[in-house]
Amino acid sequence: MSEFQNTNDNQSFWSEAVKFGEFLPVERKIAFLAHLAHELTVAARGTYIPGTDSVAKPEVLRHYNEMQHRVTASLRDYITGYSGMPLDAVLEMLKDFGLMQGESNHIKYAINFARNLTERDRPS
Repeated sequence: MSEFQNTNDNQSFWSEAVKFGEFLPVERKIAFLAHLAHELTVAARGTYIPGTDSVAKPEVLRHYNEMQHRVTASLRDYITGYSGMPLDAVLEMLKDFGLMQGESNHIKYAINFARNLTERDRPS
C-alpha cells in the first residue's frame, strides 16, 4: 500500500492528494470518500475527553462535523450523478480545516488511510 510522500511537506502532500483524486474513476472516488468519511469520524474522537461524555475541544468537533457534512454530500453527489462538490474541492477544504484548527496531521492520516483502503479494495 502506498501513501502520499513526505507528509511533513504540506505542499507536496496536498499536490499528491489532488493528483491521486484527479484520475480516479467515479466508483473509486465513491470508495475513497466513504473511507475518508469514516476516518474523519475516528479523527474527531480526538476532541473528546477520554473516559467521559465530555468534549475537550467543542469548536474543533463542530468543524469536524461540518467537514463530515461536506464529505458525505460529495459522496452522495458522486453516487447520484449530481454535479456537486468535486473531490479536489473536498481535499482543499480539508487542507484549510486542518491548518486553521491545528488538525493537519489527523487530516493527513485520514486521507492516507482512506487512500490505502481504496487501493486495497480496487478490483483486480
